[in-house]
Amino acid sequence: MLKPETHQLEKVAGELLTAGKSWRIETAAAWHDRVLLALDTLEQQINARYFGPAGDPSIRRYLRYHRTAITLLSDRMFTFLQDDIAGPTATLLKDVLQHLETAISNLGHRYPDASGSTIPATAYYRHTVLDDFQRKSALILSIFADDQTRELWTAIGYSLEELLQPSSGIRYDHAELGRISKFAELIVREAGLPTFDAHRLFRLAYMENLNTSKVAVWYQEQFLHEISRLSAAALESRFLREERRLLLHGVAPKTAFDPRRESLSDQLPAWLQKLRKQQVTDSDKTTGIARLSLELSVAQLGLFLRLCYLTGCFHEHNISALLRFVSRHFISKKQDHISLKSLAKAFYNAELSTAASNRAWLQRMIDRINQKYFPK
Repeated sequence: MLKPETHQLEKVAGELLTAGKSWRIETAAAWHDRVLLALDTLEQQINARYFGPAGDPSIRRYLRYHRTAITLLSDRMFTFLQDDIAGPTATLLKDVLQHLETAISNLGHRYPDASGSTIPATAYYRHTVLDDFQRKSALILSIFADDQTRELWTAIGYSLEELLQPSSGIRYDHAELGRISKFAELIVREAGLPTFDAHRLFRLAYMENLNTSKVAVWYQEQFLHEISRLSAAALESRFLREERRLLLHGVAPKTAFDPRRESLSDQLPAWLQKLRKQQVTDSDKTTGIARLSLELSVAQLGLFLRLCYLTGCFHEHNISALLRFVSRHFISKKQDHISLKSLAKAFYNAELSTAASNRAWLQRMIDRINQKYFPK
């Protein structure tokens, strides 16, 4: 099971943990060479014994053992590095951590069956992904000309920091952390394109499902700011366009960066629908217009509107605008909210029974007119 080789690597690494803070450069350099030699010996033995597909369950178990051991060893060394270690010793230790990371990655690539989704990525890997992004962000933020893009980029930066800190409690395996790393590299690369803007950046974050509260709040604030300048008539079409836009972007299932939260493809459309209903209610309140209750059904109302339209009662020739107005300002006999879709259907398609009901209403109107203005 290669335990002697693994124990030798752990033994040499333990020298750092017990006495590394007092080392001179010569001692640190000698330790660096010994630990890399121990790691190389272990890798050679693994390759010699387990070369080829890791199909045997016992072989998979052995390989997972070594991968887990190297991961735990890396985490212990990284904790030591974080404890105010600087200078040449820190530089040499970072090189060792990078070699350990390469060994873990190679083991996962060479023996996919042993990659082990339950084995978390090392703390050093998490740190390097975040550190690399933060260093590049400091330069990239200065090239953005608009506040929207800067604010979203900052929100993404804070999101990655929140997710990758050990205190987050999220256990990313090597493949999952690799996906986060590729996303960070992608947006850094895209930021250099002349067509890059906040909309492009949000689309990338949405499609990759960076489902943090900071990204969701940025989107919500920007959308609220946009619709605050729209007329009531333009709101409906804007909501429809936005819902279609999110639907067209698409998010692959089970790809959330934060497994504790809903996918962005669930969060944002639901928020839009709720906001859409609220905007209709608020619009009614702010205009001071209460919805008028009718004794008519939606079918009867739709036919009456069509008759009035065809006989020239309305100056409004935009049927959609007419139906939208009626939908917002009237309540039918059985429904507190008249659906625009059902009203449009009633406007264009009337049944014989509906026509008979409307004729009865019209006859009553004629009778009233005759009694009041043309008495016999």
